[in-house]
Amino acid sequence: MKTFTLFLFITCFHFSSSATGWRFIGPDSTHWRNIAQMDVSFRTGRSPYIGVGTTRGICMTSGATWNYVLQDYSGRFFPPEDVMYRSVYFSPWDDSVGFVGYNIHYTFEPGSLGGRVPNIHLGNWGFPWQIGGGYVGYSPSLSFEFSPHHPNHAYSWIIDLYKSSDNGLSWQHQQNVDSYGVLFISFDQNKDSVLYIGRKPVSQSAFGVYRSTDDGTSWTFVRPLSITASYPFQRVAELLADGDTLVLATNHFPASADTTCGISVSSDQGTSWSQVLAGVNVQKITRDQLLPNVWYAAVQGGIYRSVNGGIGWHLYTDSLPSLNLVDIRKDPYSDTLYVATSDSGVYKVFDVTAAVREEREMPVTHNLHQNYPNPFNPTTIIEYDIRREGRAELSIYSTLGQKVRTVVDEEKAMGSYQVVWDGKNDGGYSLPSGAYFYQLRVGEFTSARRMVLVK
Repeated sequence: MKTFTLFLFITCFHFSSSATGWRFIGPDSTHWRNIAQMDVSFRTGRSPYIGVGTTRGICMTSGATWNYVLQDYSGRFFPPEDVMYRSVYFSPWDDSVGFVGYNIHYTFEPGSLGGRVPNIHLGNWGFPWQIGGGYVGYSPSLSFEFSPHHPNHAYSWIIDLYKSSDNGLSWQHQQNVDSYGVLFISFDQNKDSVLYIGRKPVSQSAFGVYRSTDDGTSWTFVRPLSITASYPFQRVAELLADGDTLVLATNHFPASADTTCGISVSSDQGTSWSQVLAGVNVQKITRDQLLPNVWYAAVQGGIYRSVNGGIGWHLYTDSLPSLNLVDIRKDPYSDTLYVATSDSGVYKVFDVTAAVREEREMPVTHNLHQNYPNPFNPTTIIEYDIRREGRAELSIYSTLGQKVRTVVDEEKAMGSYQVVWDGKNDGGYSLPSGAYFYQLRVGEFTSARRMVLVK
C-alpha cells in the first residue's frame, strides 16, 4: 500500500459582526453620488480603477480625482430623455478598455443599448461604439460578464444575449437562447464551458434558470424564478456557480422576485434548493479571491458574509455610513472591501478578512466543496462542512472505483474543515495524471466530487 503526504488544517471560527473605519472615496461632486452600479478593476502595482453609473451619468477614478466621462442629457429617468448612461464595466484583460450600458429614447419607445470604450483614460469617452440591445422600457441597460476560463470572451445581456471572443471588438447575437428577457448570465468558476442564465423563453410564460455545458450552444432548465415584473426593469436576480454549488440571490426592485427575495443555495447543480437568507433585498454578491469560501452580499440594510461558500450567511455589519447599498467588490490582493450606495457615493473599509479564520459560521448542512485549485499539481485543497457531530470519512478513489487513500476517518465536531492533499509520498512517488474522485461520508450523508491531477 503506497502512502502519501497529507497536510491537515482544521479551521475554527468565532463570529464577528461588524467592521469599522469606513473611508469615503467619492465621487467628488455631491450631484453624482446617487449610484446604480459600480465596477472596480484591480491590478497588482497600481491603484484600483473605480467606475460608477449614477443618475447623472458615468464617472470614474484611477487615483484621487474623479472624471465625469459620460453625462446624461438631463439626468432623469423619464422621457423625453435622450441618453441615460447607467452601467460601467472594466475589461479584465486590457487596462484601457471599458464597457457601458445605457438607456436611449427614440420617437416611439425607449430601449437599452451598450457600447465599448477603447480608451477609458480620456477625459471624455465620447459616444461608445454600440453593442446590440433591446426595447424593454427602462431596464438596467446592458450588463457584461467576463469568462474566467477563456481570455477575451465576454457576454452582454438585456432582452437578448450577445457574445464576444475578442474583448468586445465584435459581438454575435445568440439567437439559440430563444428568450424574451435575460436577467443574468453567469460562468461556472470551476467548470469550463458551463454557463447559467436567467431568462424567459419565448415559448414560456415565466422566467427560469437554465444551464449550458457547451458554452451556450444548448440550454437545459434548472429551476423557475418567481419574477413578478412584466419586464426585467432592473437586475432582480444573480447567480454564482462554483462547481456543484449554486448561490442564487434575488431582490424586489421594483416589486420583482418578491416571493423568493433573499439567497437560495443548491449543492447538487440545482436539483434541490434551500433558502438560507430570506426577506432581505440582496443587490449584489461577490466572492473573495483570496479566500474562495468567503462571499459577501450587499443588502438594503447592511452587508452579509458567508465563510462556507455561500451555504450559511450572517450579518457582517450594519454600521456603514449609508445602508442603501447597491454594489460590492472585494480587492483580491488585500483585505479591502468597496461598497456603492444609492445616496452617498462609494466607501471602502480595510481588514475585512483579518478575522475570517477566527469566525465560526455554523454549517446548515453537511457539505463537500469542490477542491481548489482544480486541475492541480501536485497539491489541492479539499474543504467540507459537518452539520452535527459524527464520524466523518473522506477518501480518494480512482475512476475505476479503487480507493487510493483514506484521508480522514474520525469523529468530527460541528464545523468547517480543510485538507491540503499532496500526491507525493516520502519516497518521491507521485500519482499519474488523470481524473480522481474524493468522497465524504457522514452518517447517511454521502457526497463525491471529481478532481483532475495534471503535470
